[in-house]
Amino acid sequence: MERRDADSRIENSMGWVCPVCSQGSGELGRLMRHIRYMKSQDAASNMPVEGTHRQIPDELLEPIAPFMNSVNEDMLRKHLAHVEIICVVEGIDPITSGTFQALQSYTMEDIQFHDSFKPCVGREGDNVVVDLDAFHKTQKFTRMNSNDSGENATHLKYR
Repeated sequence: MERRDADSRIENSMGWVCPVCSQGSGELGRLMRHIRYMKSQDAASNMPVEGTHRQIPDELLEPIAPFMNSVNEDMLRKHLAHVEIICVVEGIDPITSGTFQALQSYTMEDIQFHDSFKPCVGREGDNVVVDLDAFHKTQKFTRMNSNDSGENATHLKYR
């Protein structure tokens, strides 16, 4: 085993890179899960196919499909019952070059199944606007059948 291959197996380097957003991963399965998730988010946000994760054909993601179909909500709830998820957001102030950091902890009670975040980023003319009041708001969604046809068919449909 070459050194770079060994590094990627233990997450010391990024052996697999998403062709759309350059998100790196140490293993192919994790990259495939990233692409599947981002495809659903791109579709839910009504992003165009061209230039987004939606342009990656589903056939390329098939090796991960059996695993993804075997995970259900009960399995996730059992796995997350004794887990705390800690999210770290870090940034640099462009004027002072000071680093700031925000930490948020989540437990099973904080997770909302069958929900997705509401869109909170939009455009007003040439400006990008973030609605901070909508930042934590969620909405219910349902999965559409793969048989659904139509030019605008998506994997997630908001109620």
